[in-house]
Amino acid sequence: MSHERVDELFQAALSSHLSGRLDDARRGYERTLSINPSHASSVGHLGLIELSTGDVKKAISLIEQSIVLGAPKVDALVNLAYCKNLIGFFDEAIELCRESLAIDNQSDGAWTNLGNAYRMLGKFSDAEFAYRSALGIQPQYPQYLYNLANIYVLVGRYRESVDLLRHSCSIDPSVPETHNALGTSLVRLGDLEEAIRHFSRAIELNGAFAEAFNNRGSAYRDLGRFVEALGDFDRAIYINPSYVQAYSNRGTVFRDLGRLKEAITSHSQAISVGGDSIPEIWGNLGNALIERGERLDGIHAYRQSFSLQERNNKCLGELIIAELMVCDWTYTQLRKNRFASDIENDSIAPPFITLGIFDSLVLQRRAATNYALSTLGIRSNEPFRLHGASRAEQEKIRVGYFSMDFREHPVATLISELIENHDRDKFEIIAFSFGQNTKDLYRKRLEMAFDKFIDLQSKSVIETIEIARGHCLDIALDLGGHTRDARPQIFFERVAPVQINYLGYPGTSGIPNMDYIVADRHLIDSNTTHGYTEAVIYLPDSYQPNDTKKVISGSLMSRGECRLPTEGVVYACFNNNWKITPEVFRSWMKILDNVQKSVLWLYQDNEFSEKNLRIEAKKASIDPDRLVFAKRLPQPIHLARYRLADLFLDTFPYGAHTTASDALWVGTPVLTRRGETFASRVASSLLHTVGLPELVTNTDAEYVQKAIALGKEPLSLSKYRDFLEASVKKSKLYDTAIYTRHLEYAYKQVHLASREGRAPKSFEVAV
Repeated sequence: MSHERVDELFQAALSSHLSGRLDDARRGYERTLSINPSHASSVGHLGLIELSTGDVKKAISLIEQSIVLGAPKVDALVNLAYCKNLIGFFDEAIELCRESLAIDNQSDGAWTNLGNAYRMLGKFSDAEFAYRSALGIQPQYPQYLYNLANIYVLVGRYRESVDLLRHSCSIDPSVPETHNALGTSLVRLGDLEEAIRHFSRAIELNGAFAEAFNNRGSAYRDLGRFVEALGDFDRAIYINPSYVQAYSNRGTVFRDLGRLKEAITSHSQAISVGGDSIPEIWGNLGNALIERGERLDGIHAYRQSFSLQERNNKCLGELIIAELMVCDWTYTQLRKNRFASDIENDSIAPPFITLGIFDSLVLQRRAATNYALSTLGIRSNEPFRLHGASRAEQEKIRVGYFSMDFREHPVATLISELIENHDRDKFEIIAFSFGQNTKDLYRKRLEMAFDKFIDLQSKSVIETIEIARGHCLDIALDLGGHTRDARPQIFFERVAPVQINYLGYPGTSGIPNMDYIVADRHLIDSNTTHGYTEAVIYLPDSYQPNDTKKVISGSLMSRGECRLPTEGVVYACFNNNWKITPEVFRSWMKILDNVQKSVLWLYQDNEFSEKNLRIEAKKASIDPDRLVFAKRLPQPIHLARYRLADLFLDTFPYGAHTTASDALWVGTPVLTRRGETFASRVASSLLHTVGLPELVTNTDAEYVQKAIALGKEPLSLSKYRDFLEASVKKSKLYDTAIYTRHLEYAYKQVHLASREGRAPKSFEVAV
């Protein structure tokens, strides 16, 4: 048969191939080869057909054979490089692309496959150069725009990614993957509404696009549109029943809604369908279990997460706190050492954990700073612009309090009377609430106390920033810091000319835009300012506000009703169980060992901590029955039972805050062990303010000796109680009117400094 006939058969086969009729194409190539077994192009194209069926090894063999037979070398090398990328032989793919480009450096296919190989090897700058080269040859080819955009996503250049993907969509708006990728980049930029539009367009183009449903669901969740989010996650799972991330995301929304049982089920499903090797999935399951009170199962989940990714400090921190919650100290020291080492080496770690386990300002500041600089930037759409010049100087100073805890919570119990006492002739006071509306008495009281109460629970961080900026605040106060469900990103992006770290987080925020922290000289002295990134507002008395309107039950409780002995000293500590460290507990056992008939009265957080603490007492040769556990009671009754205690023993390094001021308010003396950190010094601040500085100790040994001495001298304890009964109500610690004036003086000073363009600087509030 003539050469022309062979070419005619090949062209017919090629036409079938290009039309997607692979069986016809295969038969055509094979017929060509039956006539001319050395027809290189037919061999090479048979390799491409094998590639399309998934037989990559056979494809490689045929393409290599076609090169030997003399097929166009550049195209064959590009196809071979593509195959090598598919099976993970990236270095070989790179060499093949270089060989191809040495022949023809205008081969966009060679540049593209070279970029693919570099991308898979994590060499993003090399991949960017290769993709740019391909795009220079074919500047209007959507796939090349898409490839380069993905590299920009990987290196965090989201704005450039968005620009490329928008251009790609303008060239060919019918590609669902491009709309999905554009939506993903827009989410990173905080433009959730436009992201949702592109995810929706991707879904319109491909109704079975599970990833787009999942991504849109995540955007809905960020906007607080939980019902729509659940619908999208359900749809993604329906399309792909093994979609691990969709199950996990659905579980997170259930947790947001407080539907913890469903959250646990969904996270467990994520694990069962293939997420068992993903540490974040186990961590999410642990969060839901812990919140539901299933602490041992939660600890198991955290341990699984940690075993899969031991360099994950978020997981390690959650595990440390979870084990402390149940007073399981088996690995506490080992985990603390690891956590400290990671922070010293500038690993990213959740700052709050450091408050509970380290009395080290250096570690706390480093953890907070690293966390803030590495995780909080969300790139809000518009930069913050100072508005002070546009507002009349005689206008009221507009102050915003931001919190997730405007409910029955220590923060709310402390600030309620302060908010009620603000001078409305000089200040406008606005609440920005992003916690649940619990409809309890404190929530209702605060809704009445603020001039405006803005509920932002269903709003995203970006929306919260936009709303806050829209109110043209002069001063913004963060009452949450790095505590759970707080939104420190708001302050990282800045929502007011002056931003203050106040009350809810006893440590430095590490946020560059956080201007001040409210403290007193007992909390932050001249030797400890190095531990804070903020300038310090020094109040003249204690930094802590209090509520003198809180109700104490008038019913007289007996020791017998609380399962306490009728004789002997009652030492008490109603701090959360996770604050009880092994070192603190050893000190307590020494105290009990030296004060006969004494007991230790503790808050009953959970059955596991009670069991473990009794075991630890027995190890210390102390009768476990000398530990008495107090169940949770309504606040008025709880406050009343404080009076049955002879001495409140503080924890360390995270001491009593609201619990200490509660104890002093009802007349129970507090013994504290002062460290160098804010969290360890709050009770010291309170005791100095009420006039009992002698109950502040500075070492473990001094703390133990003082507790023993007081336990053996009941008369001394009675004198302290008499002193508090006679004077505490008159103390400056509970003079909310004076406290409010002091704080307002500080607000005026920082507002004036801001208007005059002066940088934040520490100062004393004049009495």
